[in-house]
Amino acid sequence: LTGSTSITISGVSEIFAKILQRPITFRVVSVNDYVEQHKQPHSTPPYPTGDEDFLRKWATTFKALEREEAAVVDPLLQQILGRELVPLKNTLTKLFQSDENS
Repeated sequence: LTGSTSITISGVSEIFAKILQRPITFRVVSVNDYVEQHKQPHSTPPYPTGDEDFLRKWATTFKALEREEAAVVDPLLQQILGRELVPLKNTLTKLFQSDENS
């Protein structure tokens, strides 16, 4: 994203809980539980429901995040944008406040 620090998925859920002013329970589930959940009709987009092979591959993304494979802060983005990076909390707060005011 455009933040200047790396953040965990549980950290993102904490930010959302504060912005939405309601508790959000973050829990890690097995790949099998994840696949079963998202094979169901009306599961959360952008997951194509019913495609078990895709879901199993997509679930490996979360394993990689758990191993902090994406926990990299690179100054290149700031150089490309030509501005200071904005913390995720600020970006999400602004996004949700503008949605409420629309």
